[in-house]
Amino acid sequence: MRRKRFPRRMDPQASFVAIDFETANHHLDSACAIGLVRVERLELVRRESCLLRPPTAHFRFTGVHGIDWERVSAALPFAEAWPRLEVMLAGVEFVAAHNADFDRGVLYACCRAAGLRPPGLPFVCSMRLARRTWGIYPTTLPEVCRFLKLPVQHHDPGADAEACAGIVIRAMRVTNCDLEARPRTTSAEAADKMNGKGENNMAPVTIQEAQTQLADLIHRLNPGDEVVITENDVPVAKLARTEANKQWPCKAGSAKGTIHWMAPDFDAPLEEFKEYME
Repeated sequence: MRRKRFPRRMDPQASFVAIDFETANHHLDSACAIGLVRVERLELVRRESCLLRPPTAHFRFTGVHGIDWERVSAALPFAEAWPRLEVMLAGVEFVAAHNADFDRGVLYACCRAAGLRPPGLPFVCSMRLARRTWGIYPTTLPEVCRFLKLPVQHHDPGADAEACAGIVIRAMRVTNCDLEARPRTTSAEAADKMNGKGENNMAPVTIQEAQTQLADLIHRLNPGDEVVITENDVPVAKLARTEANKQWPCKAGSAKGTIHWMAPDFDAPLEEFKEYME
């Protein structure tokens, strides 16, 4: 199925839906909760969220979102819940998500597993949008919401979808609906200062966030920087960047001029070899 192309400049009267998933484990089709928020004319008009019963009882991320099999065993599976929720997408221009690659992947995997046709709408990533518009790094949802002073209850899918919608609305307002506008800050370092970040002091991230944004976190790190990775709000690991090992250029003559003193008898034969030198 061919998806619609995303227009660079949006009509401020246009509608969109922000979406957020929580998954039970690493499998994209293991959605256990979903949140959707519909926006019309830059105003939130409808919010829906519900638990979903994933295909199996295997839960790996309970410590992240607090959802376990006992909570969802009586919930509807995605195949039955999505047709009711999909009506929120009627007439919208695009779907927004924070780290859109993940949520789009979950949506498409769940639709594929359920035998349903996924929506052919373009996705806007509020994480990338925050980088382009304000130069915010790191761009986890709590960090962006803190920067924009937006309320968020992280890993509650309804609250996360609403926070994502708020980011897109702010970006559309400050860029005159040009969602490909360049950053309003001069550098990521300037954004760090605006966010109250000190040198070598990046905000902690959860294990799930580290998994989905590992490349971005690594590229943001300078030698000596570190990011604390948490599980259940407890630090469990640190991500640090090291300098590449520099090979000493072993070339003939490279030590020329570095010798400052030499013993007068340096060239004299060793005592053990005198008998052979006579």
